[in-house]
Amino acid sequence: MADAHTPEKEVERVCKGLGVDNPGELLRWLPKGYRDYRAPSDSIPKMFGHGKVALRVTILSKEEYDRQGSLTGIHSAQKPYRISMRVRDGRGYECYMTVFGAIQPWKAVSVGSAVTVYATVDEWNGKLQIKGPELIPEHRVGKICPMYRGKRRKVSAEAVEAAAEVALESHIQDAIESIERACGYSEAEICAETSLGIKSLGALLRALHSPASMAAAEEAVSQARNVSILMLKRMAARLSERPICERSRIEINREMLASLMGQLPYPLTKDQTTAVAEIIHDLESDKAMRRLLSGDVGTGKTLTFVIPAVAALMMGKSVAIVAPNQPLVNQLAEEVKQLYPNAPVHIVVGGNSKQALREGPCILLGTMALANVVKRSGREIDFLICDEQHKFSTEQREALVAEHTNLLEATATAIPRTVALMTHGGMSVSILRESPVQKTIKTRLAFPERREDVIGFLEQKVVNKGGQLAVIYPRLESSQGKKSGAIEAALHWEKRYPGKVSVLHGRLSEEEKRAVIDEFKRGDKRVLVATTIFELGLTVEGLRGLLVIDPDRLGASQLHQLRGRLARKGGVGYMIMYMRQPVDAYDPETVARLQRVEATTDGFELAEDDAYARGFGDLQDGEVQDGKMPVLFYGVSIRPDELVAD
Repeated sequence: MADAHTPEKEVERVCKGLGVDNPGELLRWLPKGYRDYRAPSDSIPKMFGHGKVALRVTILSKEEYDRQGSLTGIHSAQKPYRISMRVRDGRGYECYMTVFGAIQPWKAVSVGSAVTVYATVDEWNGKLQIKGPELIPEHRVGKICPMYRGKRRKVSAEAVEAAAEVALESHIQDAIESIERACGYSEAEICAETSLGIKSLGALLRALHSPASMAAAEEAVSQARNVSILMLKRMAARLSERPICERSRIEINREMLASLMGQLPYPLTKDQTTAVAEIIHDLESDKAMRRLLSGDVGTGKTLTFVIPAVAALMMGKSVAIVAPNQPLVNQLAEEVKQLYPNAPVHIVVGGNSKQALREGPCILLGTMALANVVKRSGREIDFLICDEQHKFSTEQREALVAEHTNLLEATATAIPRTVALMTHGGMSVSILRESPVQKTIKTRLAFPERREDVIGFLEQKVVNKGGQLAVIYPRLESSQGKKSGAIEAALHWEKRYPGKVSVLHGRLSEEEKRAVIDEFKRGDKRVLVATTIFELGLTVEGLRGLLVIDPDRLGASQLHQLRGRLARKGGVGYMIMYMRQPVDAYDPETVARLQRVEATTDGFELAEDDAYARGFGDLQDGEVQDGKMPVLFYGVSIRPDELVAD
């Protein structure tokens, strides 16, 4: 039996953590940058003002200090927090080098050792010092080293690096086949594109993961970028050429459609009217619909797809709507019944599934588990709507899609049209930007020095005026006793508002979740402490305040989704993103991302801004969803305007 700690087993572990299928696909994980460790400098003074550089130094002395600045020793109860070292370069120059926080790699470095560091030479009190040193492993010295993205809480960047080295040695052919499968073209066909300048995919992969020079690395990244753009365009064009299928056509009676529109409590926005017309046009086509409905939060996405759904049902067709969780399924069922009381709706869960499928035409509503029920029954869906489509994998959606099935994928994650055209396989796109109600959402980013002001502000502006407040934590419980989670926070709020606080999280049963949500919707509770399960589509009319703790742990789209829960029926709402550490404790890019969320409430503007700031290949916040990469090379920098078809 193979050793569980062999390099191949570690590669399997990394692949699983990243969500990629095999070691070959791992080689499509593009390095985020490269560092040149070929010739570390032996002169500290010469590197002053050059930014981060590789230096070779010898350790002359080494002392450990605690957080109070006191020396730690064998009898000290305090753990070391920083290490101060006196070092000497190859030309005899001496200075101090200090390591803060992440000291573990330095514990094994002894006085007298020669080490290579990646650091900045700076000046303090008129003397040079080495700041922010990273210890470079000896096996990396003398090379150009790729730097990788990890996956938060699952796989470290160092683990990805080690796995990529093994994959490069043993799985080049697997990687080539992975690229061919992903884009539907052979290696020869890809290399035949003279504009790409690719001689072989193997050579490209080696240059990406083990470049001979910085110039070779830059050229390889450029080639990976260009081939990704080209293949995205071709894949979208190919997938948009759907065959004719007369069975997919659903003729909608115009008088009946007008009657449905007349039953609405308020008129549709211009965007909603256009989107409904586009969906109806697709349903009446002799090609199966493949359309994305991208609506910013609060723009009436649900109403826009419910109208065609009920229209198709009244024409005797089989309609199904799937949502990512049971609370959202329940809410969708309530909304359909409120709008169209005579439209039969069946929530498919457990024991009622056979009954629902026997009772003739109806709108089937459920989570993706609905696919198993439909498959066992032999029933085929004529019109399928996937709400919050990014929560489902392609395989899950296709389990409900027959050749003739019309598919509408809906998302409240605002996707710029140029990106949507490529990321959704040549699908047609409908965009909702207008809100059907007048509302103002004010967003602020706050740090610890404003903690009491934040609490007081929300109490004064929201709770004391009869509004409801949601407090969102990224975790349920405290992490190793360092930071409180939703459960601890609920106890704090309960002291302020006895009997008026409830808690919502993923560990509750479906019945418990529904009871908590219903209680909050009725206004029986004033404060809801929740994890990010609250993000997805839940509507609470009285919600006027939102306090998001540790927003740095969430992506921009998640934060915008949370903000979209405020003032759903109009009015003023307040969202505060509260950081539990001082501003200088965070990466500047993280703060800049949160400031972008603070500055705009337009989801499309935010997404477009994010796309240009980070590149198309980075739009998933460092995550790969559903085990599938969005482009040939994950992490490649592509601007949205470059995806527009020629």
